[in-house]
Amino acid sequence: MKQSPLDAPWDPLLSRPLPRDAGLRRSRYLTMRDGTKLAVDLTLPSTYRTGQKLPTILRQTRYFRSVELPRSLDFAAARDAFDISAPTREHFLAAGYAWVDVDVRGSGVSFGTWPLPWSPAEVGDGVEIADFIVKQPWSNGLIGSTGISYEGTTAEMLVSRAHPAVRAIAPRFSLLCAYEDVAFPGGAQLAWFTEGWSRFNALLDAHRFHDAMAGLVGIVAKGQAAGPGLAAKGLHRLLELLGPERTNKLIGLAFGTVFLGGRRVDEDPQGVLRKLALATHAGNGDVHDLVSGVDYRDDSREGQPERAFDLVSPRGHLEAIRASGAAVFSYGGFFDGAYAQAAARRHRSLPGSRLLLGPWGHAGVIAHPGRGLGAPAAFPHDALLLRFFDTHLKPGSAALDEPNVRFFTMGAGVWRTAQSWPPEHVRPQSFTLTSQRKLEAAQPLPSPNGPSTHSFVELQNDPNFGTGDRSRWRGVLAAFVPADYPDLALRFESCTHFDTEPLARETTITGHPVLRLSVRSNEPDLVVIAYLIDVAADGACHYVTEGHLRTLHRDSIQQVSGVGVERDFARANGRPLVRGETHELCFNLLPTSHRLPAGHRLRLVITLGDSDHFAKTTPDNARLGIATGGHASTLELPIEGSEAIDR
Repeated sequence: MKQSPLDAPWDPLLSRPLPRDAGLRRSRYLTMRDGTKLAVDLTLPSTYRTGQKLPTILRQTRYFRSVELPRSLDFAAARDAFDISAPTREHFLAAGYAWVDVDVRGSGVSFGTWPLPWSPAEVGDGVEIADFIVKQPWSNGLIGSTGISYEGTTAEMLVSRAHPAVRAIAPRFSLLCAYEDVAFPGGAQLAWFTEGWSRFNALLDAHRFHDAMAGLVGIVAKGQAAGPGLAAKGLHRLLELLGPERTNKLIGLAFGTVFLGGRRVDEDPQGVLRKLALATHAGNGDVHDLVSGVDYRDDSREGQPERAFDLVSPRGHLEAIRASGAAVFSYGGFFDGAYAQAAARRHRSLPGSRLLLGPWGHAGVIAHPGRGLGAPAAFPHDALLLRFFDTHLKPGSAALDEPNVRFFTMGAGVWRTAQSWPPEHVRPQSFTLTSQRKLEAAQPLPSPNGPSTHSFVELQNDPNFGTGDRSRWRGVLAAFVPADYPDLALRFESCTHFDTEPLARETTITGHPVLRLSVRSNEPDLVVIAYLIDVAADGACHYVTEGHLRTLHRDSIQQVSGVGVERDFARANGRPLVRGETHELCFNLLPTSHRLPAGHRLRLVITLGDSDHFAKTTPDNARLGIATGGHASTLELPIEGSEAIDR
């Protein structure tokens, strides 16, 4: 894939090459309060001299802090080949930081069991590790924490415990609410992810790292081959010849000659302790099993309150995170599952925090600058992180003198700033869904005593509809899969849609679109998905964003705010649809910033599921009638103020 220049940073200084330092690494076990031993790598700059005091970055991971290799391949470049954090670590070491990597309990070569993500015991371990760090002779007493995905959430959960040394965190491409942001977007179970992630974790816990990576490579190869002219054609050919199962086995055998599981700590040269640690992982939990059969955010399994979502989500600890006083850099990508929504809500919930929303999929490795295929990102993530942590962890550093919010506008190819998200100059503009399948700028509300004339557009469920192998959801598990939907027009060809007229002027949508539907159904429980599409004058279709609602949660709205519809997804507010009756559905689409040129149209596509990603909730014979005309059903778009679409 060609590298995209369009996500280059706003400040040329950020683009300067950063020095790298592999550092001086040693490893050991730390014993926690309950006797559980955790594997920890401590890395100091290679230039470290006795008496120096360094700030520390703490990374707690579920995915092996380091990988064991055969002796002939045991050198830094090979060790770090599958460690996405390696360049970041080396840039921070070169900048005068200490770096600590930890296998969380029940993972890697740490002892203990992992019952579920971010359990209270796991979060408590972070506090003890911070205690250990500040007692080291090289520590300046200040700690920052960061990481991607799972590791970003460990950083956020750590700061909820208000350790006085933890002064800054940067949760990147990570959730705020485990229910809404990954397991159940809009209440719909993201089964493709929960099943795949559980399988991946189980392989890691058995130290079958080679098989775990083979599964990810298979997903990437399948996704890469879906678009013409991209890499991985050889792997795609293998998939065609051998099928996914045999291909993954072949890749696993090849990887198995190189990767031997989690790296032993220095005090365990024969691997005896590693074997004992591995045996304790037999009791680890299976996330897919834990969430299967769950409907509501406040559900717990087998009456165990510790398995409710709020306890293991930063959303349930926002008050403590605010009270900690730690600086927070909320960092996300517009094409990264539902994590851009998490980043925006985190920023809104934590006054004074910083927010960056870029044109990326998961981990920021693939960029989608707009109306084209995804390409490797060219953004200097580490330089930006260093600028943030220097301010808070290096006494005497200058404060950041820049706006709190930066975001990228797809289709325009530019970075922009604001004091808040959504930006202050955004204005909502409503469009009515009509029986002619049009989106028309809404007129003023009619008199309440006037006639009400609504007709219904009928949707028939297509149980085979799916959005394919290059979606925003695939990258959450395999970050190198683009989220560019190359066959979008073909997949949506038979779906119900509503179009604007060609736009009279360039128009930018920035924020959280909100869809309000008046509906009737022949089934009590459906999943409704809405997609926003940019349609060029020649008919080419380009994905903008999407939103979801399982209709069981239609009455669980807490508020409609600047970050869209916010729900509690609580059992007390669950309401099945009544067959034949008309009900109101209101839900937001995931945040975006997208510029459409004059002459383009905006298309709203509505489906009753996505079989490639979400659990089957909608019955095969389900029908949904959408009331049209007047203000029965509307799409509210956050339009940048001076660019309102002509009425």
